[in-house]
Amino acid sequence: MADLEGGPDQPQVLSRVWVARGAALVVAGFVGGFLAFHALDADPPAQRPAATSAATEHGPPIAAPTPDADESLQRDAGQKIVARMTGVKPSPPLLYRVFRGRVGGVILFSRNAAAPAQLAQAVATLQEAAARGGNPRLLIAVDQEGGDVRRLPWAPPDASAAELGADPAGALAQGEQTGRALRRVGVNLDLAPVLDVPADPASFLRSRAFGQTSDAVSRAGCAFAAGVRRAGVLTAGKHFPGLGYATANTDDTHVEIRAGAPLLRAAYAPYRACLGSLSTVMISNAAYPALGAREPAVLSRAVVENELRRRVGFRGVVISDSLEARAVRDVPDLAARATLAGVDLLVYPTTEAASEQAYRALVAAARAHPAWRRELTASARRIRQLKAALK
Repeated sequence: MADLEGGPDQPQVLSRVWVARGAALVVAGFVGGFLAFHALDADPPAQRPAATSAATEHGPPIAAPTPDADESLQRDAGQKIVARMTGVKPSPPLLYRVFRGRVGGVILFSRNAAAPAQLAQAVATLQEAAARGGNPRLLIAVDQEGGDVRRLPWAPPDASAAELGADPAGALAQGEQTGRALRRVGVNLDLAPVLDVPADPASFLRSRAFGQTSDAVSRAGCAFAAGVRRAGVLTAGKHFPGLGYATANTDDTHVEIRAGAPLLRAAYAPYRACLGSLSTVMISNAAYPALGAREPAVLSRAVVENELRRRVGFRGVVISDSLEARAVRDVPDLAARATLAGVDLLVYPTTEAASEQAYRALVAAARAHPAWRRELTASARRIRQLKAALK
């Protein structure tokens, strides 16, 4: 995902009671927005669960009743969607979607994070909406790698991965400090560490890589991930099966990596080394013909199932890179095809509308194709298990 601006500041330690009270007031203030957006809901009336038909003047119901089969499908689809939040507080349409279970996670960027107190209240408001709808906690994600890729400009690490790579002990400490800062404001998923091993002098990764060899990346990258996890925040190793041979960013263009399978598989070493500290693994948007992925890897069951799950041994949640990137955004049936490939979390970091369209497409595909429904259900189960492990 493309880098954004950053700047120095210091995180604040916030009282959980204060945040909870503030969130309750903010959620109550958005009830009018819930009601307004409800009129825009495009689901046919017969498909709407009666128990969630309206938010009253006192707010949405505290707990949802046992859903019927179709509502279960809709909520399974929602668990897969990671949506963008625009602005410094959640919009009424986003809160409504969270309440209805149409969103399973939210990705944040610098422009969402004016200050620690503001961000903590925004996250608490989102989590309150999820709870009132009877949904699991949201995954709240940021790209907090360090250096140029630091979405919360007032949180660590200041150092880039390349700088941390020379000192694994320092990487561990920086990872723990980063995790603590994220957790203070309610962020529970750091989209880091980068585990790519640069193999081309023209690599676009530059300072985002922990080193130039698999051993160096393993030592420092795994240490950083272990520190983040020690602080109670989830991690995402990226970008499997590797962008070490890429000279362009998949956010900007289509990328095909033509290295042979043995060379590509040699770069899996950091993923194997970090298995104990990786909560999720992010799949690349590049194509890898030697691995059977002539289309982007996010659409390739050969990459997700054969390479990541079987060869590497990763059994957890698989997350996409940006599904609004140039490399993939024009692919028909993108959300459903990524799901069928074995990808669990689908990230839409640019517009709120794109993630809602993806949700609707997933529901329609699952209703029409039993095989896609089975994949969706299994995927949602893995996501809920991951959320259950959150502290």
